[in-house]
Amino acid sequence: MMKNLLKYRNLGTPNFFFFLISEIIKRGKESGLSQDKIKQITFNKKIDGRSVYDGCIPLALEIGILYEKDNLLLIDNLLLKNINNNKFKENIAERIIQYMINEDELNSIFKKNAFHYDVMNKLIVVNKNVFSLKHSNYKQLLIDFEVLLIHSDIHIQGYVLNKKYKSFFEKLFPVVNTNRRNISVEEFKQSLERNERYGMEAEEFVFNFELKRLNQVKEIEWISRYIVNAGYDIVSYNHENDSNHNRFIEVKSYSGGNPSFYWSKNELKESKRRLSNYWIYLVDRTKILEEDYDPIMINNPFNTIFKNENWSKSIENYKIQQV
Repeated sequence: MMKNLLKYRNLGTPNFFFFLISEIIKRGKESGLSQDKIKQITFNKKIDGRSVYDGCIPLALEIGILYEKDNLLLIDNLLLKNINNNKFKENIAERIIQYMINEDELNSIFKKNAFHYDVMNKLIVVNKNVFSLKHSNYKQLLIDFEVLLIHSDIHIQGYVLNKKYKSFFEKLFPVVNTNRRNISVEEFKQSLERNERYGMEAEEFVFNFELKRLNQVKEIEWISRYIVNAGYDIVSYNHENDSNHNRFIEVKSYSGGNPSFYWSKNELKESKRRLSNYWIYLVDRTKILEEDYDPIMINNPFNTIFKNENWSKSIENYKIQQV
């Protein structure tokens, strides 16, 4: 299991694994190598400034780039296809991430508020304090395989998430607002799943709508897939020739009739801060499949909704604290 790897100092680097695979191939890929032989080969050898490789073989076995047969280590055939091209490192990186997902390690490390979006540089940033001391070897592993990047700008306080792998991190922490009436646990679970599906469908619709509106020439960011508390779901542009993100979109879905939605404190705060750069897109689920359907697009909702008497507001929850 992944947690068993926490005890090791070094889980490996791309150069170490390339060296290891090359040594196995050199001796005949069908023959393999014993772990004792690998220890002899790597004894006192420095790769990437390190001479301790205690966790490399355990990791290789866990993620399936090596397998053991008759006490010999053999190479996975899929990895062999990528040994001499740029996909070698990416293949291992993807296996590491997927294994961490399967073992629920990503959820244990990247808890709520783990990510933030750097609007100026258009980067997804992992906050530096996310990694506890016990996860330090995982942090180094993700840096070594360039899943996390150290940016040259010292003002970026964290590790940049490599865009190649951001799809793995999307929606790690789904948060869904729902009206919590007195219902059964099963009904509540179904309600959560239904509302989450509605939200995702509406966001996907708006994401594609924005791509189409901007003639597919701009890179739109679907932020809420990996940052749930940004205060907006999608980052876009007002016009094709804009160089910086200037349209921050919160997506709300409803079903026919007069639109209604829940507006979180954080979303309200963002709308107040960004004013004319902030938009709410209201998506009618009953029309989402209609050709050429446009959502209701409300600019500067802090003024046009929150301060507008044509919209009714009600408080659903109160924070109660003993004084």
